[in-house]
Amino acid sequence: MKHSNRQLLSLISAALSLILLIGGAFAYQQKAELLENITGESNGTIVSKSLQRYPEPKEDESLANYDSFFSPIIVFQYLVEGELYTSNTWNPRKHVRGGQAWASEVLERYQVGGDYPVYFNPSNPKDAYLDLKVNLNWHIYVLAGCLFLAVSLILARSTPR
Repeated sequence: MKHSNRQLLSLISAALSLILLIGGAFAYQQKAELLENITGESNGTIVSKSLQRYPEPKEDESLANYDSFFSPIIVFQYLVEGELYTSNTWNPRKHVRGGQAWASEVLERYQVGGDYPVYFNPSNPKDAYLDLKVNLNWHIYVLAGCLFLAVSLILARSTPR
């Protein structure tokens, strides 16, 4: 490989490394902020559950014409200091959407009438969730960033001076 090509690849790898590492740090910070105030725990009861499809199909159009996403809608009630609350935000990432199989699998975890732990913000008990798993894959960004950094360093060291 030519001297200038190695330098260019080294610079590109270094730039990608920096972008990925910053992305990983940003994703980690988002996760921490989402969960920062959720320190209370109560028991809750599932009132209803359903599968929401996005975008909503129109009556006159075939369902096959849409690239659809699905979101589990789980309504639950819980008590905090004697006051009854109702919520449908099962996860801190309020607008989580995915494939139909994924959303159906989430719904299968919860049975209507069943009791489950509810995690809430003691300062604002309306801020409550059934599941605190916030998968922002920050570690994948950091790992990929480190890989590109290693490639950059190897290319830089193998470039003749």
